[in-house]
Amino acid sequence: MTTFGRSMLIVMLAIISFLMVLAIRDCNSQSPVQIAIGKDAGLADKLSDFIKVCSTIQELYIEERPCSKLIDTAMRGMTVDLDVYSNIYIGTEEVRKVLNITDGKKYMGVGIEMVVIGSETFITEVLENHPVASTGIKPGDEILEINGTNIRGMSFDDISNLIVGEAGTSVNFRIRSRRSRRVETYLLPRRVINVNSVAYKAINDDYSYIKIRDFSEKSATEFYNLMANAKDKSGLIMDLRNNLGGLIVPTVDIVGFFIGPDQLVITSKGRTDVNLDWKTSSSLTAGQYPKKIIILTNRYSASASEIMVGSLKHYGLVTVIGERTYGKGVYQRLIDISNQGRLPDKNTNLILSLTVGHYYLPDGTDIHKVGIKPDIEIRQPQDFRAYEYLTEKDAQFQAALDFLRKK
Repeated sequence: MTTFGRSMLIVMLAIISFLMVLAIRDCNSQSPVQIAIGKDAGLADKLSDFIKVCSTIQELYIEERPCSKLIDTAMRGMTVDLDVYSNIYIGTEEVRKVLNITDGKKYMGVGIEMVVIGSETFITEVLENHPVASTGIKPGDEILEINGTNIRGMSFDDISNLIVGEAGTSVNFRIRSRRSRRVETYLLPRRVINVNSVAYKAINDDYSYIKIRDFSEKSATEFYNLMANAKDKSGLIMDLRNNLGGLIVPTVDIVGFFIGPDQLVITSKGRTDVNLDWKTSSSLTAGQYPKKIIILTNRYSASASEIMVGSLKHYGLVTVIGERTYGKGVYQRLIDISNQGRLPDKNTNLILSLTVGHYYLPDGTDIHKVGIKPDIEIRQPQDFRAYEYLTEKDAQFQAALDFLRKK
């Protein structure tokens, strides 16, 4: 008998022994494999096929492939056929990244946000609470070099890696001004980047503008504090463009500012989860806000953003201007495969991010893969660039101003 034949015999005997053990175990303490076999009569044969394939690859493939690696690949393949939001993270390095666990060192930025368009890189935002704000660098300026490296044609991730570093160090930039076209050199310090999820701007004496970047733990508090500046104005523009979502609780709290206590915001329903009505807090006090409220949306307004847009539109409090939203009406759970009764932490080495339910707007509408249609549909011009938000080129923002000016 060949080596391959012997290994296959051992594998098959192991499978048979394993299945026999499962068959005689107490039914009240069934293993996950036993439960799965009970639901799918053909699963035992499939498990046999799986191990045969794994053994054959190990025996004959041109390069050596450990069976553990092949199984990791197979587990990743399980999530590919589910949906785009379900994924698996294997090993401590991947787990640490998805949980945002660092090695203790603090890696900082220089206070700018950027976008790569073709082979060129442009600044889209300069953070006000960072030293870069006093340099004269503006949105629309082009980054040419970082620490002597010409970044033309580089990917966003590669450029980010040149910028991010340890606290106390600096980064040398060569930047071309969008207005004067002059090229200047700047030495920017790496500092802690505290990007508020909510930003406020007074447009004039009559109108206010609030940008919600995402929905994080502090979003509701930031929003309530900043709305004190807008309560006496006649109009408010809330910008949810490019807001991919975040946490549900602060989203519900922000909606509660407008609709008051004990009001339904969304209903979540899962196959095994208990259906849950997400209502605003009974202890909440509704805030003061302008009579005219605009929400700006685009195709990157997703998930929690759509909860806010859809619920406020349901209660008739806002006019939505822009583009149809993304259409993400499902939610995920991070599952520690080794211990499903706890939240994943730094000791976890296998996480499954799994779509487990839908959420529905107060009237029962399911927006998944549909999105929310704006009341006034406005697309940006073909030559619009990411650094031109809130300028005359921003057709959606200008449409919002026109709407507020109407009596």
